[in-house]
Amino acid sequence: MTQASVAWPLSLDDPYADYRRLREPGPIARLDGLGVPLVVSHDLAAEILPSADWSSDPNNSPVLVERIGAAAFGSFELGSVLMSDPPRHTWLRKAISGYFTPRSVEQIRHR
Repeated sequence: MTQASVAWPLSLDDPYADYRRLREPGPIARLDGLGVPLVVSHDLAAEILPSADWSSDPNNSPVLVERIGAAAFGSFELGSVLMSDPPRHTWLRKAISGYFTPRSVEQIRHR
């Protein structure tokens, strides 16, 4: 198995059971197949994410892209709020925030 054939180790349909399992040992889980740490603690993530040493954009982590494979990061994901850094992240978050108010979510809940 080559490094580029390693799949993302969490279920994309419902990752919450995987998150619970990863949080049990501590605030940082090691994803052995990828050779990278994954922060699974909200408090630690809140400390790390604003740091200038961190990036949510896979383009800024060529080792991770190489291990997972560039195809795993589709064009939608690369441009998404979750996979972007400020100032783009801030701009995107502001642009969509009105669609995620409790009232807006309740109106589309039946779909």
